[in-house]
Amino acid sequence: MRNLIIFLVLIGLLAYGADQAYGWYNDQVYTAVSTTSEKVAFKVSQNEDSAQIADDLYAKGLIKNREAFRLYVRLSGAASGFQAGSFVLDKKMNVPQIVDALQHAVPDQVTFTVPEGFSIARVAAKWESTGMGKAQDYLDAASPGNWQQYDFVANRPKTPGRLDNLEGYLYPDTYSLNKGATAKDLVKAQLDEFKLKFTPQLEQQAKAHGQTVDSIVVLASMVDREVQSDPNRGIVCGIYYNRLDIHNSLDVDATILYALGRTAGAQTLSNADKQAAAGSPYDTYTHAGPPPGPISNPGIAAINACVNPLQRDQHYLFYFADCKGVTRFARSEAEHEALQRQYGVAGATC
Repeated sequence: MRNLIIFLVLIGLLAYGADQAYGWYNDQVYTAVSTTSEKVAFKVSQNEDSAQIADDLYAKGLIKNREAFRLYVRLSGAASGFQAGSFVLDKKMNVPQIVDALQHAVPDQVTFTVPEGFSIARVAAKWESTGMGKAQDYLDAASPGNWQQYDFVANRPKTPGRLDNLEGYLYPDTYSLNKGATAKDLVKAQLDEFKLKFTPQLEQQAKAHGQTVDSIVVLASMVDREVQSDPNRGIVCGIYYNRLDIHNSLDVDATILYALGRTAGAQTLSNADKQAAAGSPYDTYTHAGPPPGPISNPGIAAINACVNPLQRDQHYLFYFADCKGVTRFARSEAEHEALQRQYGVAGATC
């Protein structure tokens, strides 16, 4: 009897272990890394085996576990179907979807990535530096007159001093383009993606807050040049609303840098810079209200942050990045200066 009990216990433990292993495998294989879309360029080289592909996928944050991926490939017999080429994958894809995508390479395609917060000038420079074409071709393609079939382009306000380009609407993402694609092909893909992302529902939410598509894009374009983390985006855009409500002055450093043509990366603003930009309508230190147009091409995180800003009830009016890259918030100038003395200011006192 005792031996029977021991045997049954062992059987139970084995069954429990098998059930746990099966549950783990299902989670690793059939549940995606993320519930939100994030496109990632991925390349498979000639003669690359499934083990190397698994390592590369894991390194790019596209799968949860390399061994689970390899096991799925082995069980499904998919290894022989992998094709060499360039792919655009998504962190919302689970393992079967990724495997299926890697078996259907589109020949003669290239990927081109536009990071969030890039200005038209920076995208044009990248277009040329990566050998896709001339920078001027991209700038010419991004003329609003070419794209009046898009309502959000046709309805752009003709604000005095606004640059006549599509700044703000050239959605930042990773694009899969045919080899030999023109700058116009990229611009069309970006406008199509903007239309897809800025949904009618999002537009209605903006209207409920007294905003338009364009006014949201203008605010979001500043957010993406000033901060990079999602929670901080919402707080910073809330600060912009608070400043506009109180004294109608934004005082955003990135607008000065845009006026000076300095749109590459984080930069320190000097008093000389402020003086040099004083005559520009994009100078939000001397001109009331928002700039006449966007200063970068924002992603959906910044757009959402300005449609639904965070912590406005905290009455924050100031922010800065400290020496560790942490964004600090303050309600008064005195509190702002005290925090700067305590934590230092990135690029200035570190």
